Amino acid sequence: MEGQDICDILIETYNVNKFDNASKELKSALYEEAKKCCDAHRMEIYENKTDTIPLQTNKRNVLMKLIENHFDPMIQEPMPKFIAGPTTLTVHKSPDEKRMIYIFGEWHTGIKDCKMFQYEDDEKWNSDNPDKMTIDYFLHELMKTTSAYLDIYFEFPAFPKEKYGYYKHLSYGKINTHLRNLFEKFSKCINKVNSSRSSGECSLARIHYFDSRRINKGGYLFGLTDLDDLIEMVGGFKVQHGDNLNKSLVKEYVELVKTDKKVIEILNALGSSNEQEFKDFWIKQLSDNELNIKETKSGKYQDRGTIEEITIMNSIKDFTEKEIVRKAMSFKDTYIELVTTIFKESKRGGNKIIFYNAFEDFIDCIIKTSARTADAYLLARMFKDFDMTKMKTHANRDLTDQPNRAYNVIIYAGNSHAELCRRYLKEVAGFEEIASTGINNGEEVNCIDMETIPQPFFSTWTRSPSKEENYQSFIDMWNKYIDEHKHIMLTNLIQQKKS
Repeated sequence: MEGQDICDILIETYNVNKFDNASKELKSALYEEAKKCCDAHRMEIYENKTDTIPLQTNKRNVLMKLIENHFDPMIQEPMPKFIAGPTTLTVHKSPDEKRMIYIFGEWHTGIKDCKMFQYEDDEKWNSDNPDKMTIDYFLHELMKTTSAYLDIYFEFPAFPKEKYGYYKHLSYGKINTHLRNLFEKFSKCINKVNSSRSSGECSLARIHYFDSRRINKGGYLFGLTDLDDLIEMVGGFKVQHGDNLNKSLVKEYVELVKTDKKVIEILNALGSSNEQEFKDFWIKQLSDNELNIKETKSGKYQDRGTIEEITIMNSIKDFTEKEIVRKAMSFKDTYIELVTTIFKESKRGGNKIIFYNAFEDFIDCIIKTSARTADAYLLARMFKDFDMTKMKTHANRDLTDQPNRAYNVIIYAGNSHAELCRRYLKEVAGFEEIASTGINNGEEVNCIDMETIPQPFFSTWTRSPSKEENYQSFIDMWNKYIDEHKHIMLTNLIQQKKS
C-alpha cells in the first residue's frame, strides 16, 4: 500500500481500521479528514453504462457509516474469547496487504462444546455472556458494528430469481445446526423480498452463497449437474422413506440403477477402468456447472475487467481441476469396486443389504469428490472484480457505495472447503497466514479459542508504525488534500473578497 494516502485506501478498500495505529492526538483530526474524504470522492451515478456525464452524484453513506463505527466509542465490535460452531479459523493477508481473509471451517453440526477449553460450565451465551458467542450471533453483530466493509461467503445453495422476484419463504439446513442458524440470521441479506440487500443491517456487507452444486427452488434443492442432481434425489428419498436400510428406500435405489439413463451413465463413467475418461468426467463437472461458468468465464475476455482478473480466474480453474482429479483418483479403485457390486446386486435375486451399502458408499464418495465444484465458485466469486459501472444502472443505486473488490473477507464453510481455500491462498495466490486457531487433526470439535486471533477483525494489516510515521502520514495526507483542493480554496477566497 506504499504510495497511497489514507483517503485513497479508504475509497479502495472500505477499511477504516487503517486508523488503528494512529496516536490518540491524531484521531480527531483523522476523523475530520475521513469525513472530508467521503465528500470529496462522491459516487457518480450514470443513466447508461456508456455515458460520460453523471446523472447525479451521491455521498458515500456506507463509507461514512464505517467511519462513524470506528470512531464512536459507544459502538463496540464483538470480541469473544470463544466461538461455538467452527472447528478451525485461519487469517490470511495478501502480498499487497490490501486483502484480509478469515476462513472458518466447521463439521456441519449444531453442537456447542466450549467446555473442552475448561470454560465455566454454564449455558449463558451471546448477549448474556459476551466472552462466549455462537458463530451466527458473532458474525451478525460484527456485520452491524464493523469498521470494514465485509464480503461474507456462506456454504449456502444458490437462490434464483423467479418471474416475480425472490421466494418469500426460504430455508436451508437441518434444524438447530449452525448453518441453519446462520441462514436464518443472514437470509434477509440474500433474499430481496423481505428487505433490500443493501439497506439496514445488511448495508455494511455483501452476503454471498457459494455452494454451486445445488440450487434452492422454493425450499427444494436441485443439482446443477446430473451428478449433483443424483445426490439431491437420494437426499429426497431419505426424507421420504427414512435414512436407514428399509425396503422402500432400497426399491427407490434399484429403480434408479435399472431405469434412469443419466444415473446409468454416471455409474458407467465412474466404474470405467479408462483413467483419462474417468478424469475427464470429473473435470466436466466443473466446466458444465452454470454458476461456475458465469464466474470463471474468460472467453474473449469481454466480461473480465483486467488482465490481472483473467489470470486469477485461469489459475482458479487450473487449481480446482487438479484438486477434483486428485480427490477422484484417491477413490478410483473404490468407485470401480462399488459400481461392480451395484450392478451385480441390483439384478433380481441380488443381496439387498450388500446393494444398499454399496450404493450408500458410492454416493458418499461422490459427495466427497464433488465438493470441489463449490470451491471453484467460492474462489472465483472471492477474486472477481465487481462491475460497479454496471451496478450504477441498477434500480437500487445505493449498491454503488461498495468497494469493487472483496478486500475484507469472511468464509464460513465445511472444513474440507476451508482447507482447499487455504491451500489456494498459500500455494497459488501468495497469501501469508498470519494467525490461526482450532483443532485441525480430524477430531470433531465445535468451538474455537480466540486467544491467538487479533481482535477486532480486520484491524491488523501491517506492523504498528512509530509515532513519527503516524505524524508523517498525517502531514502527507494533509498536504495532498491541500494540493488537490487549492483551486477550490482560491475560488472561495476570491469570492469572499468580491463580496
